[in-house]
Amino acid sequence: MIIFRLGLLALTLSTLLSCSATYYNYAYTLEQAFSPDVGVTLSKEDIVAQKYDVLYVTPGGRSRALVVLAYVEHDERKWVSQDHAMLNTRNGRLVKTSGFGTDLLFSQADTPDPLQNQAQEIRQGLSWSSLTDWSNNESSVQTQYRISAVQNEQIDIAGMTLLARKVTEQVTFGNGQTAENLFWLDPASGQVLKSLQHIAPFFPPLLIEHVTAAARLSGLITKGAV
Repeated sequence: MIIFRLGLLALTLSTLLSCSATYYNYAYTLEQAFSPDVGVTLSKEDIVAQKYDVLYVTPGGRSRALVVLAYVEHDERKWVSQDHAMLNTRNGRLVKTSGFGTDLLFSQADTPDPLQNQAQEIRQGLSWSSLTDWSNNESSVQTQYRISAVQNEQIDIAGMTLLARKVTEQVTFGNGQTAENLFWLDPASGQVLKSLQHIAPFFPPLLIEHVTAAARLSGLITKGAV
């Protein structure tokens, strides 16, 4: 079980909190997700009432938690839970974590990531690789990725049904272990709406659902991104 390091990020988050001082009203602790009886479900009224973008995050098939967008820096979004865990994403791709027992400290594509190249059509057969550093002293860990399928599929996010492009990505870690990532993209913009991501053999798979983005596309809310 992942152990959260409560309070470890207080100094780092002081800057983030100045940008979204009321995020505690909208964020639920990721720690709750490790209780099998606790999960977060927002009604449509709840979603409309949110002042900041939110995600559903489900670690390793356990119950759902809610995290809030605290900060946007260039093309990277930083999502924070009430207990100071943080997930950094780049067009939906998880690129950094904080507040877990083992954290992803650094991630760099050494060949282009198709999800980040909007000028390139995402298609079967595309491959790329990345190097990652981890807080358990594993550094420059190379991971290989290959898109094995692209197909249209209807998805449900918080009760909203959307048409998406499902991208299946085969993952091979440096130790030879394999996994399968799934990304569901908005067909028009390429924005990731939902994903199931495996970022290391020792890190739980995360199901991430972009609730606010889905609400915008479905017409439930019309306000712009934070």
